[in-house]
Amino acid sequence: NGAGYQSSGETLQLSPEAARVAAHRMRKRYRQILREEIAHTTATPEEVDDEIRHLFTALRRS
Repeated sequence: NGAGYQSSGETLQLSPEAARVAAHRMRKRYRQILREEIAHTTATPEEVDDEIRHLFTALRRS
C-alpha cells in the first residue's frame, strides 16, 4: 500500500515510487528463486506448480 511504501522508502532513503519498484523486483526474484529450488526437489517440471500450491496451502494453515 502507499503508506507502506512511504515508510519503507523513508527507512531505505528511497522515494515511495522507488520503494514500490524495489519491492516488485524483490517479489519477482523471490518467485524465481523459489521455483528453481522447488524444481530441484521434483521429478518433472510439471510437478513444480503442484508443489508450490501445496506449500502455499500449508503456509495458510499455520
